[in-house]
Amino acid sequence: MIRLTGILLAGGKSSRMGRNKALLLIDGQKNITRLKEKVGRVTEELYLVSNDPKSYEFLQLPIVEDKQKNQGPLAGIEAGLKNGNSAWKLVVACDLPFFNAKVVEVLVEKAKLHPNAQAVVPIIHGRQHPLFALYHQSALATVKECLDEGERKMTVVLSNLKVEAVSVEEFLHAGMTIDEIELAFFNMNRPEDYEWAISQIHNLQGDKEEK
Repeated sequence: MIRLTGILLAGGKSSRMGRNKALLLIDGQKNITRLKEKVGRVTEELYLVSNDPKSYEFLQLPIVEDKQKNQGPLAGIEAGLKNGNSAWKLVVACDLPFFNAKVVEVLVEKAKLHPNAQAVVPIIHGRQHPLFALYHQSALATVKECLDEGERKMTVVLSNLKVEAVSVEEFLHAGMTIDEIELAFFNMNRPEDYEWAISQIHNLQGDKEEK
């Protein structure tokens, strides 16, 4: 059995979006609130990583700050790995509007098969998704070393860890559809991404009502 600590990354400057991605409204709720509820169902404890804790007090979650400021999501992962009682951490970025718990099931099964792994990372259409992934406590030393050396690129950090990749085929084999997979890893970086996500939410609701 693998127990998970959830680590929500509240994000940084959101320069491309122009406003805080975590607080964008999706279906009448702040996206970070939706993620708290969804990630909370698949983890035993949940932490929020943010350098602006006052903006997230409403979540009533334990909030930790980056030790090394302005170092991107890697610093958030470092902060998350330092907290919690579970060896495995589920890291989730704040800009995922279509979080799917089935993804977590597949990642956990992969971790069970590879007990020496330090990270379990999805690869969708050739692209790594390190901000919806599992990290083992043992990855902390490497993450810290990279930050200390000024290395912030997730691809470089992952190349120094024992990583098990999860492919699209593995998600399909687990019963997900290609549409579900692509939605699960869709992130909102720009205003048009947000608008698209809103339209998809409405479409999905319409489909449910028709059924």
